[in-house]
Amino acid sequence: MSKDTIKSLKKEDDLKAQTESIMEELKKVKDLVDSKEIDIAKGDHICSTSNKETLKSLEYLSKEYDDQKRFTQAVKQQISRLETRVTEIAVKLDSLSNSIDEVQQYSYQYNIKLMGIPEIKANESATETSVLCERIFKAMGVQVSLMDIDIAHRVATRNPNSRRPKPIICKFARRLAREQVMAKRRDVRRIDPASIGLRQDSSLMEAGIFDHLTPRLQQLLVDAKKFKIENDYKFCWTKNSVIYLRRYEDSQPIRIKQRSDLERLPTGTN
Repeated sequence: MSKDTIKSLKKEDDLKAQTESIMEELKKVKDLVDSKEIDIAKGDHICSTSNKETLKSLEYLSKEYDDQKRFTQAVKQQISRLETRVTEIAVKLDSLSNSIDEVQQYSYQYNIKLMGIPEIKANESATETSVLCERIFKAMGVQVSLMDIDIAHRVATRNPNSRRPKPIICKFARRLAREQVMAKRRDVRRIDPASIGLRQDSSLMEAGIFDHLTPRLQQLLVDAKKFKIENDYKFCWTKNSVIYLRRYEDSQPIRIKQRSDLERLPTGTN
């Protein structure tokens, strides 16, 4: 992914946060204006129930109430216009987000992520990682060559203090090669580590091969897994970079495209 794309993503996320913040502030202002309007209505009620002499003595106060009413209405109209404008901006941001996500997904469709693969050595080079991936895939029974791999490299773990091997991102030159590897990904744990050049005492029992998800989909997957646990759903998985949930053993898979899909699902353990 290019640096410009990453910058666009960060800018887009920041704009989204700002838009949500503005909407929250506008709601607070609107609630405050509504509360003031109620106070004014109470004042009008007091004036209407007073005698004529009291009304005359309160003419000045009534004028202030009238001015306050006009001000309140003007503020509410302005808030309404601002809300409309912010909504328009939010729609444009969603469109921008979708466009960026489409570009990312196109780039990521050639990638896979390998977890739990022991490192050959410290500061393993991209060439060494690519050769290791080729050996792994062949040991799984997939006929691939280095020509099928565009590049493979280690990436930093989320926890800098973790002792687990750094994940590998492998980008294929051909999508067909990727699909062949994904079809046999469960066989990665059956490989003899020594047969692919790893130390004899190495283990692949915690190894796994997964879809390489875009940042947005990765966060959505985290949310989906959390939803699964909290609401007693049975399964949560990805296939071809698509997230699925299934509530029961015999229920239909539910495709999760965005956060709002989770919000519409049945909750609870019943």
